[in-house]
Amino acid sequence: MYHDRMKPGFRLMSVAAVGLLLASASGCLVANESESEETLGEVASPIFGGAAATKDQIFSTVALLEPGNPDYICSGILLAPSVVVTAAHCIYKDECQTEYAPYDLTVVAGTLDATAAGAEQRYEIANMIPSPGFVCPMSAAPGMVGDLAIVILKGSVTKLSPVPTATFDKIKSALSTGTLVTIEGYGDRGSGMTQFGQLYVAQTPYQQASTTEFVAGAMSAPDTCHGDSGGPVYLTVEGTKYLIGMTSRGNGVDSACGSAPMGGIYTILGVKEYDDWLKAKSGGAYAGSSFVSNGGVDGGSDGGSPSLPGCACRVSEGPASSWPGLGMGIGVEFQQRTALRDSVAT
Repeated sequence: MYHDRMKPGFRLMSVAAVGLLLASASGCLVANESESEETLGEVASPIFGGAAATKDQIFSTVALLEPGNPDYICSGILLAPSVVVTAAHCIYKDECQTEYAPYDLTVVAGTLDATAAGAEQRYEIANMIPSPGFVCPMSAAPGMVGDLAIVILKGSVTKLSPVPTATFDKIKSALSTGTLVTIEGYGDRGSGMTQFGQLYVAQTPYQQASTTEFVAGAMSAPDTCHGDSGGPVYLTVEGTKYLIGMTSRGNGVDSACGSAPMGGIYTILGVKEYDDWLKAKSGGAYAGSSFVSNGGVDGGSDGGSPSLPGCACRVSEGPASSWPGLGMGIGVEFQQRTALRDSVAT
């Protein structure tokens, strides 16, 4: 089965249950796993193979919690002081049959440990709206599933600054197979699926993209996992960090976090339809995507070099090209699996 990236308890399904693109990550702890086309699956683990983030690496990443329920957590992204985007599956329960009410969930911002956040780091939600194109259960391969939702806060986050979103067309020109992107989330980071709530970060190789999603990761490369769903994928271009994607689910049937040859599936936030929808539903609070570049990917702090400081993760063990599963075979398999859904763009 495929896995979304929420905490397992959120779906209340066994691993045997069958269920539900730019880099890899998932809805709640969803960041890595994908679900089958029949039913929603269960989520697998956290930023798998990453390292604990530091204060200056929080960037625009936030968490979604259900107070009183230790088995629910998702990640999210601050788009504007009062606007958060997360995976659509994160605002549903009962296998996508019932939406959470705004008062059921809380956004936590500006902390490295969401489970220990104080009152000043917790924000009440005024409204949550899933994308009108959200398809649930989601497919186990990249496709058009619209896995995003906008979350409007009652107040404004003042301790974080939103990272600008890059348009899809511009990002395509800045990415190639093997380019390192940064994944981040509050998902599970332990084999027992109980170590979640702390912000983790890692770098993993970009693979390929369809028109609305992309695949990132490789066998044994860092990956997103349960609770990372809705978390960000960042890319630094010419010294500026851009938000390029959001964790949706694992890539393939029965793939555990960090074990899928092609990593995870991520929603491309800079797609025009998504960007226009987010601007409209935010009431103008979110200004939309932007990208200024003369071309070329800069190493920066989260893209380019596989041995950058501040990322004590598997990325430092060798160049992306040395990871099993990264190469021509990946592209061939990807094209075969998405031929009936989307045209593949590199």
